[in-house]
Amino acid sequence: MNIQELSYWEQHFLVPQTDVLIIGGGIVGMLTAIELKQNDKNLSITIAERGFIPQGATTRNAGFACFGSISELMADMQTTPKKDVEALLTKRYQGLQRLRTIVADDAIEYYEHGGYELFTNVAKYEICVSQIDFFNTMAQQAFGTANVYSVEPNANNWNMGSALAIKNKLEGQLNSGKLTLALQAKLQQLNITTLNGVNIETIHEQGNNCQATTNEGYTLHAKKIIVTNNAFAKKLLPQLDITPGRGQVLVTDVIPNLAWKGCFHYDDGYVYFRNIDGRVLLGGGRNINFESENTTQFGLTNDIQTYLKQLLHTLILPNTPYTIAHSWSGIMAFGETKNPIVQQLSPNVYCAVRMGGMGVALGSGTAKEVADLIHF
Repeated sequence: MNIQELSYWEQHFLVPQTDVLIIGGGIVGMLTAIELKQNDKNLSITIAERGFIPQGATTRNAGFACFGSISELMADMQTTPKKDVEALLTKRYQGLQRLRTIVADDAIEYYEHGGYELFTNVAKYEICVSQIDFFNTMAQQAFGTANVYSVEPNANNWNMGSALAIKNKLEGQLNSGKLTLALQAKLQQLNITTLNGVNIETIHEQGNNCQATTNEGYTLHAKKIIVTNNAFAKKLLPQLDITPGRGQVLVTDVIPNLAWKGCFHYDDGYVYFRNIDGRVLLGGGRNINFESENTTQFGLTNDIQTYLKQLLHTLILPNTPYTIAHSWSGIMAFGETKNPIVQQLSPNVYCAVRMGGMGVALGSGTAKEVADLIHF
């Protein structure tokens, strides 16, 4: 469809010039719009989302409300100064708390069952246990809670292929679908327009006017543009340090009397699983083939699906009958550091991207950060 084919109503009401155009209607995009309205209720805001729902990672993630297991934090400490690791830990935790002030816990099925890092390597487990006091001190300095991490004494009751686990008592889980619906309801309350099925091909800045050309040939006009489409931002902003990372996920059918609840991390966080509606949701494994998973293409691969199914059979449910209901994939964004990119790129173009697989935790803080950069 080209601009000549738009109706009178579409030209004048659905695609008008707006104060702020947000490209990407996922968690960060929606939260950025909400933050902007809280800063200035008179702003006109339009969100352009390429999918009929926000598909990249927002509705395709595992629903973990997490901020870092010990082995992940230890790995970060190998390449990142302690103060930066602590700052990112703080940002993740505070982001989760901020999100819970924007949407109610019951609306998003937020449950704080705790998080657990599971080990099959005894030596690695013992090293991580030896670091519990260090990371408890870091966590207490970061957000004021004592004894966040501890050895889990009841892991034998889970009927898993390992009983070695470290608990994170503050970790939670949520329903990503209901989170999306709750945020969309907020957008409607605030009179924020969302255009679905709109794929932005190019953006241009001319003086005080920005233009975004869509795949169907028409142009959206705005005073400011904020790019929030995470791994897909590289197409519009090739200068950014963004590497896409596909995450593959599967979910079982209902398992009667599932013996545990919580979010679990394994293999330095590259594998993750949790309970959901009496089922097991399992994802990850991109570290067994980084090359194939550094992509913005959705899809499943035999090697990673086989790996996940093997873990399900040998580690997670070794003595429990189950069937797999279905599998899917989502697209995350990574870079040289785990910090999001929040920048003013030119007088009227901004970005808030690269959540590093932690969009649930980082989304609200990142949204506030970019929203606070916007001035008219």
